[in-house]
Amino acid sequence: DYVLISPLGIEDEKDKVDILVKVTERKSITLDVQAGFDSDDLATAQVILTKRNLFQSAKQISLKGIVGFETNRAEINYFSPHFFANGWNFLAQGFAQSVDDESLKATSYGGFVGILKNFGSQWAVLFKTGVTDVNLDEAETSADEENLFDSTFFETSINLTLDTRNNFADPTRGLYISATNELDLDLNDPSNNFNISKLNMATYIGDRNFTFINQLRLGSIYRIQANPRVPAQKLFYLGGSTSLRGFEEDAIKEDGGKNLILYTAEAQFRLFGSFKVAGFFDTGSLEDTIQNVSADSFRESAGIGLRYITPIGPIKLDYAFVLDPQDGEEKSRLHFSFGTFF
Repeated sequence: DYVLISPLGIEDEKDKVDILVKVTERKSITLDVQAGFDSDDLATAQVILTKRNLFQSAKQISLKGIVGFETNRAEINYFSPHFFANGWNFLAQGFAQSVDDESLKATSYGGFVGILKNFGSQWAVLFKTGVTDVNLDEAETSADEENLFDSTFFETSINLTLDTRNNFADPTRGLYISATNELDLDLNDPSNNFNISKLNMATYIGDRNFTFINQLRLGSIYRIQANPRVPAQKLFYLGGSTSLRGFEEDAIKEDGGKNLILYTAEAQFRLFGSFKVAGFFDTGSLEDTIQNVSADSFRESAGIGLRYITPIGPIKLDYAFVLDPQDGEEKSRLHFSFGTFF
């Protein structure tokens, strides 16, 4: 859990200084309870029961339950460190989930196995493969008819992460990059295969009192064989407190899209203590093809926000204005959220 190192004899200027090392082990069984709220996703609670030192070794197993207005999920996770040579770790997961949000209503279940390797404190790579079965509620899901079908996919992905941020909860300097490539094979239709690539990148420049943040999110779904059918749960959606602020959740192209571009610039000023004020600009585009992405396909918003920094992340209050409102759209929107465990 933690190590406390205390030198003995420095104050007395002794020739030899003893070192007292106090090691506190993590509890073998722990119960972790968290809660979060978002003005789009509403309230969510998470409970994790973990058993460590499994089989009198460093292996562990955990049960996780997530309950919310839009998402309910149950997981069982197994983790075995140093499963392979040179620090490769083994992990496995089984899950069942139901989602009922603005654009998607579905139930799913499946399982994954993977290997994880940390290269120092900044780099990590994850290989994962598994099967997911999804049952869509077609009447309650916003997507084109070709994307509305039940599916069972064999998914294989690789994720590479670089994190040089100086603080998880309140970064003021550093770089964060997460790149993922996922191959999806339809077990019900062997000819229906496609690839999903995602890139999330953020840079932090500043100090304790002022920080400028650039964030870029890219996503693309492209075919491996001709005319793939992409189920609604695999599509990208845009709009809301975690993407394009000022808009309702998933309001940009409600049927979803295969190509996503989202950019955010945010300047944060520390008021006092853990309180910050922020000014931000968001712009994004969501289209079915790269050819449809143009200057006219981007939507923009800007606004101001208040942050209260906690050890697990910020409590955020944002008020955003739509810079290019269209007929029938709200011109501004208030977003409030806390909790960052998703």
